[in-house]
Amino acid sequence: MGRVMSSQPGRTAPQFAARTWNSLIVVLVLIVAYATWHFSGLWTAYVLAALRDNSHNPDFIRYTTAIAVVALVQAVTTVGVVMLTRRFLPARTAASFGFVAPTAAQMIFATKVAVVLVVVNIVVTALFNLAIGPHTDPYVDSSAGHRNVSWGDYAKGVLTAAVATPIVEETMFRGLLFAGLVQVAPPWLAALVSALLFALWHQDPYRLLPITVFGLGVAYAYYRSGTLWVPIAVHAAFNWIQSSVDFAAYRFLGS
Repeated sequence: MGRVMSSQPGRTAPQFAARTWNSLIVVLVLIVAYATWHFSGLWTAYVLAALRDNSHNPDFIRYTTAIAVVALVQAVTTVGVVMLTRRFLPARTAASFGFVAPTAAQMIFATKVAVVLVVVNIVVTALFNLAIGPHTDPYVDSSAGHRNVSWGDYAKGVLTAAVATPIVEETMFRGLLFAGLVQVAPPWLAALVSALLFALWHQDPYRLLPITVFGLGVAYAYYRSGTLWVPIAVHAAFNWIQSSVDFAAYRFLGS
């Protein structure tokens, strides 16, 4: 497929054309992708735990290192499986699946969307917290004690949150789910359904609304640009900003 130029509307991208892919195959590929993500994570964690136990050293591998290794293995195996099975959609080339080289203008657009989503996330989260009352973020509460706020842990956190996670989640939820839905439903409905499922994927009721709003934003970025690299860049920038703010809070404020 040719390059999607910044002057062309992303909605004309081939993966958004009506009934380009077989809907049943989209579901099957999604199931295979999820199974790959889930079991590759479990097996990697099991191997790391076995290595730690055999070393008889509880500090054999740091928590943040283990998280980064698991996330990278999940990203490589899951995206690899999707790329192998995409031919059954059919999406014969990487470009016909959405992996089209972005233009400079599209990357600038991605940066703008990421900044807007950060601001919107702050506002939505604040309003949500006002409505339901204060609560403890279970992820922050469980992981803070393992970080020790070192720069090495920060680098591994960025590798996990701003590299591995955006690639695998955007491939699954925008590359597969949103693109498959937009072929058979109005774009707004496809974006809403994919965003809701994306939010449920995170299994955090306190972040259900903010993540849904974020999912709508990256779906818009994909539909507007036509290249999957744009929502990946948006997601990466968003997570990097959040990771950096969290690190600064732990490192310099001691919170």
